[in-house]
Amino acid sequence: MARSMRIICRDEGLEAPKEVNSCRDLLSALKEEYFSHLVLDLTLADGNAMEILDSIVVRYPALKIIVYSDKPVKLYGQILRKRYGIRFVPKNEKEEIALQRLLAFFKDQDVEVKPISDLSESPFDLLTAKERELLPYLLRGLSPIQIGQQIGKTSSAVRTHKQSILEKTDTENVVELKELAALYNVSVSSDNWTIVQKKKRMRF
Repeated sequence: MARSMRIICRDEGLEAPKEVNSCRDLLSALKEEYFSHLVLDLTLADGNAMEILDSIVVRYPALKIIVYSDKPVKLYGQILRKRYGIRFVPKNEKEEIALQRLLAFFKDQDVEVKPISDLSESPFDLLTAKERELLPYLLRGLSPIQIGQQIGKTSSAVRTHKQSILEKTDTENVVELKELAALYNVSVSSDNWTIVQKKKRMRF
């Protein structure tokens, strides 16, 4: 894809794209040079780019951004479009279609996208009461044995609930679950282990 993007830039008379592999290098590049467009992969060498996206949007309001990532499109695509007005191109999309979307992005043309559902439809709303009880401990990084000791359940029962949570949130592991929780502003109170759904003003 990187080679194809270089060809697009060449054919459209654009400067050759600059590639960075970490959040740190990205912030440094944006500070040192002017860029009109940013194709952002959420997974970088030193972390998830979602952690610095708010800062980028605030500091560089004229910067046009599109996300090209292997994260679940039905979760990340919705919230990126709703909160930031940022389009999402999944890496598992056919390269020909992905390139068409990127070309339209570089030309500042509208890209046809599927309707976005209301952001209030959080995947965490699908969890049962027992799963909600378990979620804060998972986000804290506790093991099934530790969680079982805390809530009085067997580690086997905890693993069953954990798997159900991962399936309902379309995440593959606790790391992705934590990323998704941060994306939907779900945090854990340090005092009483309850889930707190933060209210955050959306950007359109």
